[in-house]
Order: sequence, then C-alpha cells, then structure tokens
Amino acid sequence: MSIVKSKVGNFLRCPKFTLYLGILVCFSGVSELMEEFLDGYEAKFHAAHGVILFGVVTILKGLTEFAEGLKVVTTRIKEE
Repeated sequence: MSIVKSKVGNFLRCPKFTLYLGILVCFSGVSELMEEFLDGYEAKFHAAHGVILFGVVTILKGLTEFAEGLKVVTTRIKEE
C-alpha cells in the first residue's frame, strides 16, 4: 500500500502534472468563454469539468499527504 501511496503522491507533486492540470483547467475556461461569445460554437469541455478535475486532484493530494503525516505520527508514537 505504501508503494502505491508514494507513487501516487510523487505523480501528483510532479511539476509536469501540475502544468498539464493548469493547462486543462484554463482550456475548459476558454472553451466556456468561446461558447458564450461565438455563435454556433458548442463546447465539449466546460468550466465545470475543469473544476471537478481540479477538485479530484486536490482531494488525492490531500489524502496522500494525510497518509504520509499519519505514518510519521505513528512512527513517533511507537518510538516513545
């Protein structure tokens, strides 16, 4: 379990992943704006999709950080 946890945590903290997430969230906002201002343009990727994606990634980051913190606390308790 800790191998999966560390791999997921490393992936979520990777600068490339953060950059791609930012690009996708910006793309969803621009797509929504284009749909609003251009007649006949129908967006397939709306701002809500970007917000959901950002929320899911934030939850996953929080869970991995919580698990790592819990591991540190339990290790220190066992040492005492």
